[in-house]
Amino acid sequence: MLHLGRQSIIRLVLIALVLVLTGVQTWCVIDGQINDVSQGERLFIAVSAGDSGKVRSLLRQGVSPAWRDAADMTPLMCAASCGYREIAEMLIASGSPVEAQDRYGMTALLHAVRGGDVGMVTLLLNQMNADDRPASELEALAFANEYGSNQVASFLQGHLRARRSVVPASFSPAARPGRHGPAL
Repeated sequence: MLHLGRQSIIRLVLIALVLVLTGVQTWCVIDGQINDVSQGERLFIAVSAGDSGKVRSLLRQGVSPAWRDAADMTPLMCAASCGYREIAEMLIASGSPVEAQDRYGMTALLHAVRGGDVGMVTLLLNQMNADDRPASELEALAFANEYGSNQVASFLQGHLRARRSVVPASFSPAARPGRHGPAL
């Protein structure tokens, strides 16, 4: 029998209370198996762990790549944040919405910019609708400058210079209030 001290019990109760009050879904791993979660949550957990085999298996089982967590984040946004390009490619090929926004207005592209991965930024830009791409590039550049992603900002500046004739003059990232979520 496990004996817990008073402080350990208090800590566990406080953690459980915080999880309940914040609406965080709980899950547990027993013998390597994820239990007590939906299929969408299993996909999100596999993506966040970088487990491409599990992601591939769940997608083959028909789990939706468009599933969203409590913050409206998609598995693609998670993969973009972590720099898991192979997983991002699988999710895109399975129909994950590339231009979807989370509750803070962040797209997978902006999550990739925050993660600082030029390769992921390139992958996502190449998947975007051609009409929306110039505005997304400008927004990503503003975001990269704001969050100090210098390598991504340099890449985007060069990319925009090469395509400047298609950049809409009226675009302003600042004109979109409430975007980009909480500060880091």
